[in-house]
Amino acid sequence: MPNDMRTPSIVADKPALDASGKRFAFFDVDETVIRFKSMFVFANHYYNRTGPLPGVIGPLRHRAFMARMNGYLRAGRSREFINMAYYREFAGRSQAAVQRLVRDWFRELRESGQDIYFPAVLEVIRRHQAANTRVVLVSGSFTELLEPIAEELNVFKVLATRLKVENGRYTGAILPQQMIGAGKAAAVRLLLEDEGADRADSWAYGDHHSDIPMLSEVGHPTIVSRDPEMIRLAAERQWDVLDPLLT
Repeated sequence: MPNDMRTPSIVADKPALDASGKRFAFFDVDETVIRFKSMFVFANHYYNRTGPLPGVIGPLRHRAFMARMNGYLRAGRSREFINMAYYREFAGRSQAAVQRLVRDWFRELRESGQDIYFPAVLEVIRRHQAANTRVVLVSGSFTELLEPIAEELNVFKVLATRLKVENGRYTGAILPQQMIGAGKAAAVRLLLEDEGADRADSWAYGDHHSDIPMLSEVGHPTIVSRDPEMIRLAAERQWDVLDPLLT
């Protein structure tokens, strides 16, 4: 049964290692590990630092961009559709310039003193690492955006949206596999197969319905949420629940 919003048992259970000697813990990122949607927070940074007169025109460009994204959301478009629409905006952008902006964005974020991580989830990540479980970030955010987070958390691997690049510039297209819903599940399944690891001795953490396919791929799924609907779902499936604001 769900553990009433307590931290899932990791170290105490000490499950036997599979034949490969490897265990994995997969974490959704946005609103599971970090407190916000990284793609949209970064978009504000991007528009306010690029183009002509960014201090004046940038906020207008950002508002127009968010109006388009919110319009898709109000129209009931899927996360997969919104994800593709977001990355279409990247067409023509220099990959190197975006990477520099990502580094600037993350540095400013950390220097601001803002607590970007959920403390309970960060503790779970550290406990997994202490137990020699390999932590993997799985996200619809693009790989370049997650690199500084992955480095700071010292994770094993990142499974994220990969963007097509030609002549150093993004085309606006996503390379397969799209890291939402079934795409996350397929990526997790493939990594476990490639590593020869046992899915029954693997963990996954997510906050949203779109994470359910990924959570269903492992033996130890955990819903990271205070949403009553998600908590009810966890109870029905006998999954663990973790309150992200637990201290």
